[in-house]
Amino acid sequence: MNVLSIAAMLVLGACTPEPEISPFEGPDGVLEVVTDQEQVLVATTHLRVKNAPGPGRRFGDHADAVGNWLYETRPDGWLGAGFRNVGRLDWWTLTVWESEEAMRAFVASEPHLSAMRDIAEVSAGAEARSEWMAAEDAPPDWDHIVERLEADPQIVY
Repeated sequence: MNVLSIAAMLVLGACTPEPEISPFEGPDGVLEVVTDQEQVLVATTHLRVKNAPGPGRRFGDHADAVGNWLYETRPDGWLGAGFRNVGRLDWWTLTVWESEEAMRAFVASEPHLSAMRDIAEVSAGAEARSEWMAAEDAPPDWDHIVERLEADPQIVY
């Protein structure tokens, strides 16, 4: 590798945005998982937004609507959420649930259902995972989530 190649890699690396992370927050503003259960269901999603103003704006509208709905409605079985993005096009969600039924009810509710209907219009790819873990270990840190998704990519769209 020549000096010019190394310099180009350093410049490109310096231009890569750092992840922006919002802390995990429960329904009552608590920054941890609060439950009597020993196990909780951790759901993660990763979405690559299309690089165009229209899809980006629509994605943002959906993300705001879903996030606001969660914190305003506080659906049964929901224990909290956290968010991560890298630049404008790489978005992650983390939600923690008491049961698979509670998570599925959220997935099938409005406005989440509307966001899922528009996924082909706003994204260049998406993936989702869920895993049971000890409540005392939840929520996992973002390094765990990213490593898990990268180790076993399963593009759902």
